[in-house]
Amino acid sequence: MDMVFDRDDFPFGAWNVRFKVCEELSLDDVATEVGIAQGNGNRVALVASTGRVNQAAKKYAAYVSDKTRFQVIVLDGRDLVRMERNPRCVRRTLAAQTDFALFLPTTHNLEKRK
Repeated sequence: MDMVFDRDDFPFGAWNVRFKVCEELSLDDVATEVGIAQGNGNRVALVASTGRVNQAAKKYAAYVSDKTRFQVIVLDGRDLVRMERNPRCVRRTLAAQTDFALFLPTTHNLEKRK
């Protein structure tokens, strides 16, 4: 299932979201979603699997998030179950993989660096 979340008052811009029912989320799955999200002009790709996320996919997501202004979040089945049981942990789970400061207006980031 693919979705795009976008609202004027949403502080992080448009998010491209894909949920996959599969045993393992692969590097190809994540890279494809990153390409689609970037092609749509979005700055965040969230890819979730009901199964596990393989190491190559995790490393790729971390690399893209670290080296660019584009953010990639990968969630496995355990993350989804934990967030369903305790919605308060959603923010913590997402924040563990992304730098939300990148989504603040550019002028705010410039003032912060001075």
